[in-house]
Amino acid sequence: MKTCATLGALLLASALHAAVSTDSSSNTGSPSQQPTPLAAIKAPKKTDTEKDGEKEKQPQPAPPAPTPPQKPAAPANSAPQGAPKPSANIQSSVLRINATTQAFDFVRPWSKKNPATRRAIGTVVLPRAVLTTADFLANATYIEMESPRGDFRVPAQIVAIDYEANLALLTPEDSANNFPFQPVELAEVKRGDSIEAVQLEPNGNLSSTKGTTAHIDVARYWLEDQNFLVYRFSGALQIRDGSATLPVFANNRLAGLLMRYDPASNIMECVSAPVARHFLRDVADGSYQGFAKSGMSFSATRDPQFRSFLKIANIKGGVYVSSILKDGPADQAGIKKGDVITQIDGQDVDSDANYTDANYGRISISHLISTSHQAGDILKVEILRDGKPISTAIKPSRRPPEAHTVPPYVISQGPKFVIVGGLILQELSRQMLKEWGNDWQRKAPLELLNLDRTQNESNLEIEHHVILTQIIPSELTIGYQEVNFVAVTEINGTKLRSIADVPDALAKPINGTHHIKLAGDPGVLYLDASKTVETTESLQKAYGIPFTSRLR
Repeated sequence: MKTCATLGALLLASALHAAVSTDSSSNTGSPSQQPTPLAAIKAPKKTDTEKDGEKEKQPQPAPPAPTPPQKPAAPANSAPQGAPKPSANIQSSVLRINATTQAFDFVRPWSKKNPATRRAIGTVVLPRAVLTTADFLANATYIEMESPRGDFRVPAQIVAIDYEANLALLTPEDSANNFPFQPVELAEVKRGDSIEAVQLEPNGNLSSTKGTTAHIDVARYWLEDQNFLVYRFSGALQIRDGSATLPVFANNRLAGLLMRYDPASNIMECVSAPVARHFLRDVADGSYQGFAKSGMSFSATRDPQFRSFLKIANIKGGVYVSSILKDGPADQAGIKKGDVITQIDGQDVDSDANYTDANYGRISISHLISTSHQAGDILKVEILRDGKPISTAIKPSRRPPEAHTVPPYVISQGPKFVIVGGLILQELSRQMLKEWGNDWQRKAPLELLNLDRTQNESNLEIEHHVILTQIIPSELTIGYQEVNFVAVTEINGTKLRSIADVPDALAKPINGTHHIKLAGDPGVLYLDASKTVETTESLQKAYGIPFTSRLR
């Protein structure tokens, strides 16, 4: 994710001061899609009627078919007769987002899956800047914004996108185009507060569903292992217009963006305003760093015998450090597995790794580390080691997906692969594992799941696992057709740190034969090096494969 500190960044920073920081309840102390520089967000010249409103080379799919404007049978943005409608402030801040998406195929890594069109409701949070969820825009090839009634339409581009925090910021492509929407502020809520979820009727009318704030805690967002503050709202939501996400307001301010809805319990799980505020502030400084982590995990210390063993029986609270990421922030701060964390940033830590937040009460310390602070902030940490107090400081940072041995996601970019005489070699990622569907954690091959689950425990000096995923039948691969989904550790005596090592390794055959060493049966595959290139080219032509490798 790239942004630049330009005049556009200063404009955003100024707007944030007015649109974000005014909330008195504030508790603040990847080669994915190429974002547009912040300079693209420019305020259009005002008209006379606006002066008072200060406020890999593959063919791209065609844009979504435009929605024809509705007949002016009712005022713009009005709800059907008898249906609740949002306030005028809300009506002037929401719009429809249309997106064409096309995901890469991790089974046939040289191709893409069929394109799809999606819709969502976005919210203007800064001048000419629209907030929505990142999952909606994953693998987007074309994005368009339009007014609810379809009388305004403009192509859009991504300013910043964070798949971990499930947030994206859009702006119109044409900076000179009039943008007839006004920004709203963000609103933090507390349990019991009233809210309204805004939707679009099929005819373009806006309607709202009333509800209440039922629960606030730290829970999973879109991606596994990514947990942030979630607002849970209770309301009988009737999903209209097929929107992938929709905004939820409190007192005419944006409180959250819908991620999931359970019709059985009428619970809406939303990206919360504090997470959105963190995201926008990070974007505004021109160098997006994301949400930082501590690089350690915890185990509860409620058991009296465990507390006695840790020599903390006579103190209140404290949580056990169960693992440390090598060279991560906690490791660099000198924290060790077996230590007991008693305090972070002046906040007492209880036996379940929670602290008492001024707004939300008892919640996970991950909120304190990742959301209440920006990446690079230094937090004081008090620990007990063998019963003795130690003070240190930690500088949380974000670990990008490519820094993982098994990247947690590969979105809006193609999988890395090489075809060698019919052998398809790919780098292992969780995105590949998800080709087994929503139940991939049970259905994917055990060998690959084990590599994913133990990646932080492995001492192997590799960057990414190279996997033989499947074999295209050829004269070179006779007898090997049943070999698949097994790690490749060496080629011709060269140990593979990543798939980038494969071409150089293939340039050094042993006595005219490629020796491909596997982590499982049958141990080693042998290919005639003199026929490998010819066979690969023949297979490419026979199967219509556009290219036989992607290393970046």
